[in-house]
Amino acid sequence: MADDRRTRNVWVSGLKHLIDSQAQKRQRNLIRDTNWILSHVRCEDKDKSNTMNKSECKKFLAYSLNVELSEDSFEKNFQKVNKNGDGNLTPNEFIEFFHILTRRKDLYEIMQKYVKNGDDQSIETICMTTNELLHFLQTVQNQKLLNYPSKQSKDNFTVQSIMTRKQVQELINEYEPNIELQKKSLLSLDGFRNLLSSDDFCIMQPWCSRRTYQDMTR
Repeated sequence: MADDRRTRNVWVSGLKHLIDSQAQKRQRNLIRDTNWILSHVRCEDKDKSNTMNKSECKKFLAYSLNVELSEDSFEKNFQKVNKNGDGNLTPNEFIEFFHILTRRKDLYEIMQKYVKNGDDQSIETICMTTNELLHFLQTVQNQKLLNYPSKQSKDNFTVQSIMTRKQVQELINEYEPNIELQKKSLLSLDGFRNLLSSDDFCIMQPWCSRRTYQDMTR
């Protein structure tokens, strides 16, 4: 309990700052990951060729990311992203390589359960339609959305149930990184990961974490 109003206000301001900062981090997760990868590519590019050869990739994975791969797995995925077959990855190719290695197989297995013919779809091609995502969010997640009357303030909001395909399409537009899939109203594994990692889908319900429940006036 705060001793006075000034101390109370300092604590409330600090808590709001921490909550807002964490929310911004989650929302910018995809961009931050890309920048982080590119910064490491530059550090590991010893010959300044703006590419990474197999030796540099293996060293980076082993010593910087603590990723252990079999030789067969490394070669298979390396060749998949090395478009011209010269044995060197450009920054964009390495980002694709990294994303392949860090795909969430647990989320892939979840998608398989709620996608039509999910067992027949690969981890690269699996997608959810708006109807499938709506069913998942309603019956499995019992998910709620936050509606802000003003974009300038995060303090005032209402909690809404997900009821319509329009709401689901808005989520796809926000979290699906592939523009073509957005236009087709499909959510890929990467989009599904972005969705579940976002602030509004945090396991600690936002409408509880963004408000101070203790009586700070006494």
